[in-house]
Parts: sequence; structure tokens; C-alpha cells
Amino acid sequence: MYFEPDNLEGKETGAILDRLIQYVTKSDEEIAEEGREKKKTTTELKVFLAENRGLEQGDIEERIENLLFTDGLTKPQTEFFDSHNFEEYILNEELSSVEITTPQYDRTDQFFFYYPDNYLRVFTIERRKWTEKTVERLIKYLPELDRLLLSSEDLEEISEDLQKTDVSGFTAKYQPYYREQSVSIQFHGSEPGDLEKVEEEFNARPSRLELSRRNSPADAVKTSMDVGGYFSVPRIREDSQDLGHETLMQLGEEYQSRDRENFDVDQKPRKIPQRQGFSIEGHTTLELVEQVDDLEPDVAPSHKGLVQKLEEEVIDGKRRYEYSVWDDGNYMIFDKERDEPFEITIEDRNIVLHAKPATSSVTLRDFCGIIRQEFNTTYRLEKTSEKVGVL
Repeated sequence: MYFEPDNLEGKETGAILDRLIQYVTKSDEEIAEEGREKKKTTTELKVFLAENRGLEQGDIEERIENLLFTDGLTKPQTEFFDSHNFEEYILNEELSSVEITTPQYDRTDQFFFYYPDNYLRVFTIERRKWTEKTVERLIKYLPELDRLLLSSEDLEEISEDLQKTDVSGFTAKYQPYYREQSVSIQFHGSEPGDLEKVEEEFNARPSRLELSRRNSPADAVKTSMDVGGYFSVPRIREDSQDLGHETLMQLGEEYQSRDRENFDVDQKPRKIPQRQGFSIEGHTTLELVEQVDDLEPDVAPSHKGLVQKLEEEVIDGKRRYEYSVWDDGNYMIFDKERDEPFEITIEDRNIVLHAKPATSSVTLRDFCGIIRQEFNTTYRLEKTSEKVGVL
């Protein structure tokens, strides 16, 4: 379905989003038919979330044009920008309609860009097959944007915070660096306690949760949350559009709030001159804490094993990082894609990231994303940020 921008110009954001909500709103008869056919009659309402470090509303076309005339673009970036056309229509002071055209397929996909402070939310009803080829790559390739990242614990806590909400399905993964085997489990129609059983039995942590939110006794809003800066609303029951709108905005706020808690560098270290030298004031650390502690001795990784694997597969194995070592398990890292440094120390089976004065949330988030996706899924994220002085 295409929404003509001229018909939306000047309308409030809530009224425009209600058009998208209406698209996934279904009667009891339609819901029953989907259950019988085991097939959805519409696409899902999808939301992609990113940190925004300077992309202004209305600037997308000009920003892409400028990027194409600068050095440093990768081949995939150049090919993507060259093979698509981009148009942004400002609808009100915080919402735009962005159209991405793929001439090769004679296809135009529509997205609604919402610009809250320092973040971007993208709403769409396009199919995931096409969002992956268009807007998700746009978010990846624009330097000002970085997809949000949540932890498994974040997903579970959000589901608990939403009133009258049950977990109705999930995807849980166990992919450790110290074993060749990995586990991926999908549950649909799960019951209370199923997720906990999977965590205990397989050490698998959720990467996606399906939620059912009730309005009176009946299920009213179906949602799906993913750790990778993405959630969707497959279905809203007729007469529950207000709850659907509330859920849509509440989940967006939850994602942003937890991202700030996890990755904002609240206190950057800085040198304070003293009579006899200087002191360091402020520090922010992110600790990736191993949660699996009941492994057999021949399986449990050692400190040395973690250092070796992390260096081979991530620090040295990724072309984006340059590094130096000053002690066993202590690294000074430079992220070449972000032009930012940070420090890593290995403490027992945990990985500790230390922010430097020039370290931003983007660099820390990117590293944690690589660890989760490619190295180990069983870490818990803990952040410490304090304004203290160290001589």
C-alpha cells in the first residue's frame, strides 16, 4: 500500500501512524481465518531504530549526493547509492516520507522517518525481503546512523514492563566461542516457563520475543521484538487501535532508553592538572559477563583460551581494528571505521571495554554487536560510569 505524501502533509505524527496501524488492524473473523489458513493476510508494521548523530530531517538526498563525491566509501556503499534513487518529503516538523526506488526492479518502497532527539525510528509496511535491500542498508551505510542493540535481558525486562503482556513465542540462541556446536530454538505458541526451561537446559538466550498484549481478556496486540534494533506489529485486533498506538510508541521509547543505559559514555576520562602531575577524572566501562558457569572442566574456557580466541576471531580477525598489546589480555584498540580508540582487558572469562576520551557509543555498540553475532551469545552486559578522580 502506498500513502500519497501530499495527502499526509501537515497532519500530526499520531494521525499518520494511525494509517499504518489501520493497515494491520483485523476483525475477529479475519484473525480466525488467519489461524485456520496459518497464513497472514497483510505484511507486518515494522520499526527500525538507530542512533542519529547529525542527520537532519530533509537532508537525506543531499547527504547521499555529498557522500558519492567523497573518498573513503566502500564498494558496497557506492554500489548501493548508485543503484537506488532517494526522495524525502517532509510531512511535519518531526516526520518525513522517504521513498527508495530500485530501477532494476521498477520498484519503489516507502518508509516514514521519525526524528526524535538523537535517534531515528523508521516505520514501514514493506516486506522484510525489501527492507533488507533498501532502508536497512541505508541505515548501515549513512555514517550518522547506527542500528540500536539490546541485550537478551533487555527483551525480557521490556516484556515484563508492558502491562497485560505474555510471551507467546521466542527465538533463543546458544553460540559460544569455546564449542563447535551451536543451538537455535524457535518456539511458537509458548507457555509460561518455556523460555526459562530453554535457558536452563541449553544455555540459550533470547534474540527475539513474540508478545501478546491483552485488552480485556482477549489478545489485542501482537508484537515481535528483536535485539538488533528492530520490532514489528503483525496484528492489532479491531477496537484496540489505541492500545496498538500506545504499544508502538512505548516500545520505541523502551528501545531508546535501554540503548542509552547500555552504551552512552556518560563519563569520559580527562586529565586534571595537579601540583605533582595530574589525575584522571571520570570513567565508563562496559563489561561482558559470562553467565554460563556450570560447564564440564574439559569444555570450560580458560582465561588464556578466551584471550587467544578473541584475538584470532575479532581483534586481529576483523580488518576494521588495529591494536597493540601491552600485557597478556590487555589491548589498545583503534576502530578504523569510526576513527575512535578504546581499551580492552580480559578479566577471568569476562571482556571489559574501557572508553577513552574520544570513544563514542557507536564504537562500543558495534563491538558488542560483533561479539553477540559472531563470538558468544551468553554474555550479560553491565555498564559502570562514574565521575571519580584517580591519581
